[in-house]
Amino acid sequence: MLSKIVSFPVFMALIAVLYLIWEKGEEYVIYLVPIVILLAVLYILSPQIDWFLYKRRPPEMYPQLKQMLQKRLPFYSKLNAKYKKRFESRVMLYMLANQFLPQLMDTVPKDAEALVAANVVQLTFGVPDFRMPAFENIVMCPGPFPSPQYPEHNHVAEIFAEDKSILLSMDHAIHGTINAKKNYNIALHEYARVYMLVHPEIEYPTLPADIWKKLELISGFTEQYIRDHIGRPDVQALPTCMVCFFIFPEKFWEVEPKLFRELSRVFNLNPMNGGYPVVDVDLMGADAG
Repeated sequence: MLSKIVSFPVFMALIAVLYLIWEKGEEYVIYLVPIVILLAVLYILSPQIDWFLYKRRPPEMYPQLKQMLQKRLPFYSKLNAKYKKRFESRVMLYMLANQFLPQLMDTVPKDAEALVAANVVQLTFGVPDFRMPAFENIVMCPGPFPSPQYPEHNHVAEIFAEDKSILLSMDHAIHGTINAKKNYNIALHEYARVYMLVHPEIEYPTLPADIWKKLELISGFTEQYIRDHIGRPDVQALPTCMVCFFIFPEKFWEVEPKLFRELSRVFNLNPMNGGYPVVDVDLMGADAG
């Protein structure tokens, strides 16, 4: 990491000053103050220093994950070569910038981290802000779970803004990502909710009264299925619209073209455009994020 490289000579200077104090006397103590202050500053700023390097040299995505995304994630598989590279870089950067925390299991597998990250990268592909640091903790449980917010409901996804956390059932998140047309994508749903919280300045569309019926026409998922699948009593229609916008874009356009155009504006994306989904390239930010 760049922060450790920068800190190394400062740390060596600290050792040299301590040696001088030991050998020569206390007159060298005064030199400790700026060194200790500098080390403290470097420690505090280490995430920003490391991010500076990572943004310019994102780690390569390993081949097995590329193959999985190519096979299982239509949004990624249709991208042109340049956009695929951008997608891969953002996935790896998101994994570095955020904490994946296991709950009721020892570790979160890297493949599971990457699949979850692929959802937020897909959602934010047309805009600069894909990290959404206001929700930097992704808590992964092996299956459905209760929580302090919903103690009476075993559910598979929620967000907890006070703790900067997204909670997901790993099993449901993985299956919803790799087979999204048969298993409702809970990870994409929760990231859609996060997107709306992080970007309150955006004018979001007003939904028609019969939106759940139209979403069933688009996706085949009934309102009751989605509510039962997520397992919370407060499931909202707009995040569900956003999920269907990405997973079933052609059918969405056929059933609700006006709402499709409005969501395209919200995300600066048209998922029907395959290799070139970004609507306005000037709004998408630098290649690596």
